[in-house]
Amino acid sequence: TQSHGLYWLETLQDAPKHALYRAGIRTIGELVKLSREDLLALPGVGAKSVRAIEQSLAGYGVTLSEGAVA
Repeated sequence: TQSHGLYWLETLQDAPKHALYRAGIRTIGELVKLSREDLLALPGVGAKSVRAIEQSLAGYGVTLSEGAVA
């Protein structure tokens, strides 16, 4: 699942796809290490992009990280 790489990235809409590409995120494995907050901190990523990314990940049966646990 985590090795779908660029093919997976190409399934996203342009805005989140370009933001992830600029951030150096190319695979699902790299992406699921990030939280919603991490994604929102990336230039060009807003709530709509995060929702699109989450929906795409759900299709692969994975989710974003829950973030740091205090």
